[in-house]
Amino acid sequence: MECLNCGTYNDEGNAVCSACGLPLVDTAKTALPPSAKATIASVPKVPSSVQDATEPLIPTFRPVAVTPASLTWGPFASYGKRQAYGGWIVPNEGRRSSIFLETIIKNLRENYASVGDLFTKAFTGQSLHSETEARHFLVLHRGQATLVLNVLPAGKDIFISVASFLKPPLSRLRLGLGLVSVLVALAFFLFFPLSFAGLVEEYLWRGGKIFSNPSTIMHMLFLLCVFAPLGLAAIAGVFIALGKALFSWVVSMDFGAPFRMLPHEFLHEDLLMMHQSIEQALESALESLDIPPTALKRVFPKID
Repeated sequence: MECLNCGTYNDEGNAVCSACGLPLVDTAKTALPPSAKATIASVPKVPSSVQDATEPLIPTFRPVAVTPASLTWGPFASYGKRQAYGGWIVPNEGRRSSIFLETIIKNLRENYASVGDLFTKAFTGQSLHSETEARHFLVLHRGQATLVLNVLPAGKDIFISVASFLKPPLSRLRLGLGLVSVLVALAFFLFFPLSFAGLVEEYLWRGGKIFSNPSTIMHMLFLLCVFAPLGLAAIAGVFIALGKALFSWVVSMDFGAPFRMLPHEFLHEDLLMMHQSIEQALESALESLDIPPTALKRVFPKID
């Protein structure tokens, strides 16, 4: 007996397919009589919806080839620090998840095209069961702000997740201070040992007579009271900044994190605008599919 789902041949006594596990149907017993076939064939076929023909009931996540970076830093590491993360479900609408996502994309492109760049992208990472997966997200990008949206069937329901990220631009002031610190540290390494060694050598040759020269005293005071503290502070600052940069690179793949400015009001306004656009697109998609807005249930509001 041949399985209608996967085409595997099974023994006559089998009730389910040995390959896919679906129940077997005996086509010889369930075949329609010629009159019934003719009656059904004479009825015009109604076009079925897109999701019934193309969308599987449960998505299949297949292992993909990924770089070590996606497993070390996570799928969204390059977008900066996460600001908000929320999730919703639409009960009993899992079969229409692809249509729901297409409606959201259409609403965003028609009504909110000026908010930011809209595109889809596949992200790779490890899931809870430690298998590498590739998941497609809808990405809304505006300047230094990024919002990612995922819509997929979760059993009989639709699961929706939204996460927003901020990656502030580099601060010119911090970069300038870093450059000055590097130059002062280099000058300290190059000139302080030579100048101090010259004073020591002069003291050994002349004894205490070097302190009778005001210029020599001023030179020594400058080295010990001004140049040395500045040089040591610059060296400490360089090592601290380098340590923070390495730590940020290990944690979030952002070597320039110590030199970025703090998020300001414009960046937060961009994020609020993007979140508002997504919420309006979700409501419009629900209305387009004749789903009441009250059906949208929040799973969790925020994770920090």
